[in-house]
Amino acid sequence: MGGSLKRKSQALGSQISRTIKMARFSASPSPIESLPNDLLIEVLAKVAASSFTDLVQAKLATKKFLEASNHNYIFQHASLENFQKLLWNNSKEFWSFMEKCNNNGNPETLYQKGMLKFFTHCRGAFGMVYLKLSAQKGYPDACYVYGIILYAMSMEDEGVKFLKICGQN
Repeated sequence: MGGSLKRKSQALGSQISRTIKMARFSASPSPIESLPNDLLIEVLAKVAASSFTDLVQAKLATKKFLEASNHNYIFQHASLENFQKLLWNNSKEFWSFMEKCNNNGNPETLYQKGMLKFFTHCRGAFGMVYLKLSAQKGYPDACYVYGIILYAMSMEDEGVKFLKICGQN
């Protein structure tokens, strides 16, 4: 009977040891989670610049990613390329995202807002402000549209300046 108790004790000790090792392994952060926050934000900004869908997936991965993904720098670099079908989306979340991007100087969303204001809402002066901001940040579509509008408004020199910027990109 003593041998049976000893074997049970050893098995229990072995099981406890494995549990402790597993706890240590699972408690250690993954290599990407151990990145400094500013580097993680830079990585997430690159993700946002290439795919909004991938940014959403990253936000769902860990709490640290979720927190870092709300940094203003990320909204400044987010791409709307995957949003072409959603541009006229009326969801609160979509327009909240657009405003965060605008407020952080995202050239693509500034362009979109300028186009909406100028051509859809007939608020030319407001539209021109957003188009100019986007063009000054070097967004090619904004450079072209803003340059053409200026040229058509008999501001040829200023218009040509932006069209040349457009040609360099």
